[in-house]
Amino acid sequence: MTLYQATKIRPLDIAFVLDAKSLEQLATILSEAALYLQYTITFADGTTVRYPVVKEVIEQPNPTNNAIVSLIAGTPTEEAQSCYIVFRSKPAPTLEYTINGPQERVVYLSHKFDQWIETIRQGYSILYRPAVAWLILAVAIYSPIFLWDHVVSHFLLNVPATGSCVKSLFSLGLWAFWILVATTLLPKATFALGQGARRHQTIKNIRASLSYTIPLAIAGSLVAAWLHDHYRR
Repeated sequence: MTLYQATKIRPLDIAFVLDAKSLEQLATILSEAALYLQYTITFADGTTVRYPVVKEVIEQPNPTNNAIVSLIAGTPTEEAQSCYIVFRSKPAPTLEYTINGPQERVVYLSHKFDQWIETIRQGYSILYRPAVAWLILAVAIYSPIFLWDHVVSHFLLNVPATGSCVKSLFSLGLWAFWILVATTLLPKATFALGQGARRHQTIKNIRASLSYTIPLAIAGSLVAAWLHDHYRR
């Protein structure tokens, strides 16, 4: 049987979390392609360092003032069979892998990579698709205004109508708020190693808190406003 050489390059612009466990799993997959591996880390200060074993990557302190901004894991040299995978926050794509070798091995390894990538992909990745992002942003901005104009007004009859200027300022404020939430609480590239693991856990805790405190706050304010208006009559 003829073994044809093949190459596969797959870019993926997704949100991911890379931690110690996932890195060890990746090392296991990469070891099927080559005996010796290399991990190239770029830090926030522009320094690039190459490490020969995954343990040294996992043990990086990853402080806030000099965090990991990109990682390339794979075979150190271009051989008959080679593969590497790139992780970065920007520019897009955030993740990209390249595999070279016999066609059968390329198909096998790409399947392994695809399965592994699904374990680090974050559920909110879809929010970074331009069409989805604009749709959700529009809903997040205008639904409170719609709620106030068409729902609350039926309960709070004494509340004056909101002017267009106030609505514009309110919309601008909501736009800034949701952009801040997306960039801070829904990061595209997370290197949960060293201090980065604690930062990631803090973000997860904040997201969990907001998921129920915001709806409760909205519901509570509506009930309080209705009660206030009702007992004034």
